[in-house]
Amino acid sequence: MTNSLLQELKEVAKEAAKPVAAICCLAFAGCHLANFISKQIVYDKIPAYVQSILPEIMQEQERKIGIKHFGIPNIRYDIPSSYNPKIFNDAKGSMKADGHYNPLKNYISIDRNAMNIDPLRWKSRVKQIVSHELGHSYADKLNENICAKYNKKYNEKAIRDDLVWPNDYSIETQLVSEGIAKYFEHAITGEKDRFKDSDWPSEEKNYHNFKAIYDGGYHLVKPVIKRHGKKGINFLMKQNPCNDLGNLKEYQKRTLRHLSNPDVARYF
Repeated sequence: MTNSLLQELKEVAKEAAKPVAAICCLAFAGCHLANFISKQIVYDKIPAYVQSILPEIMQEQERKIGIKHFGIPNIRYDIPSSYNPKIFNDAKGSMKADGHYNPLKNYISIDRNAMNIDPLRWKSRVKQIVSHELGHSYADKLNENICAKYNKKYNEKAIRDDLVWPNDYSIETQLVSEGIAKYFEHAITGEKDRFKDSDWPSEEKNYHNFKAIYDGGYHLVKPVIKRHGKKGINFLMKQNPCNDLGNLKEYQKRTLRHLSNPDVARYF
């Protein structure tokens, strides 16, 4: 085959490929447009879906955990710009929070724009967020009500100003806080505890990741809440493992031992 004939064949092939490339580009753009439209449809459905499942989720949590929620929190569908969550890095990279509970104003935020929604599985993710944030809401309200019970002189502002719990971002508080919320979440999703005692980091600097705080927190609080319910949650908040990061198993055992003692448990 001569060079001129080879060149001619290349030109013919190039011209023939142009319509194919154009069709591929149109198909690609069409897929993106369809995906955008389907996600927008999902975003618009989320508020009505949340309102429809909220009472059912709360009743199920009450039945499985043995607690009573303190009323239905308000729901908003964005996260305020003033909220600056502590974002952890894990194997999946940096993750933006798509759910948040505001303890001072008692509302749950669901950030639809931050959600990585699969149009076919969005309901399970929304249910997961709502279940988790209800755990934060319950713990905050429990804390507030117990403070009010033991000091009736507190007015609402005094109660809230007195609480260190909601604004304490120490590792110990995050472990307990996210562990409690995960317990409420798993009561609905049925997810299993796959964390092991040996997975807890040996040094505090290694706690800055989702597995340690969320999965490790759930593993820490699970036997306490399972056995003692509301009293267990209250104890965990009041007696968090501030000096026990190096031996959380011992903290867990000590907590269970204290709550099994009637003379101690009656204060919680």
